[in-house]
Amino acid sequence: MSDYAISAKCGYSHFAPFNGLSGIKIGTFNCKAVYLRRGSPAPNLMKKKASVMLALVLAAALAFQTITKGRLRIDIDDALSACYADVTGDGAEELIVLTRSGESTPHGECGKWLYILSSEDVFLSYRRVISRFDLTAAKPLKVMAGDVNRDGIKEVSIKAWKTAAFDPQLAQRPFFFNVSRGKLEAVWLGSRLSQPFIDYVLTDFDGDGFEEIVSLEQTRASRQQISAYRWDSFGFVCFARSDEYDGLSSIEPQMGVNGIGRVAVLQDGSSQPLRFALRMDKISLD
Repeated sequence: MSDYAISAKCGYSHFAPFNGLSGIKIGTFNCKAVYLRRGSPAPNLMKKKASVMLALVLAAALAFQTITKGRLRIDIDDALSACYADVTGDGAEELIVLTRSGESTPHGECGKWLYILSSEDVFLSYRRVISRFDLTAAKPLKVMAGDVNRDGIKEVSIKAWKTAAFDPQLAQRPFFFNVSRGKLEAVWLGSRLSQPFIDYVLTDFDGDGFEEIVSLEQTRASRQQISAYRWDSFGFVCFARSDEYDGLSSIEPQMGVNGIGRVAVLQDGSSQPLRFALRMDKISLD
């Protein structure tokens, strides 16, 4: 090793160990350049090299801060719920992310922030933030998207755990919103579906090119039933149901034949899901 060592660090980067002797702070970045001496003062050349290195580190820090401004770095695997859909109507799919809150409900952890992120404008995993909404009050459990009201633009759907204007009891509720001009505009804030539901998905269940609600519901007999709902001017109407079953616990959308959706439903005690599709006006095992 030579008699002199030069090092620098800038917030997230660290080149060689050092003891701070001079420093500059810019924004959230702390940058320092130092020289370490062994036996004699460092020559002017070494000091100049340290200054050059500091300038380069500062320039890199400023460039990084500028490029990532207005962006968010997020790992989808760490999100509570996420999906891809064009909810802004610009012809490109956005990444819709519901972040975790750490707060629990009887139906699992609920979320906090809803982010609408660009799926194309990405720099080192940093995505451009199109919109951000605080959904703490709604206690959101899941986020989905689909063109349920058939206007050509996909709506954001939040499965919420909250009370409603005409129902003071906490319950799972399906909420639908438009993302317009940086705002979350309500499309439908229904109290409930026709029966208390365990979960619901959005899928083109009848092959008409638009998404419908397909829900796994609890019947009065404490059994489970699958119901399908489509938009009808100002809300949803049920147009098909399945028989009643026991032990159904979760529902997921699947692509069926000729673009017609189907759903996979888990049943207690079975490792293989049951698959259901629309047959005429009845939801039947596929």
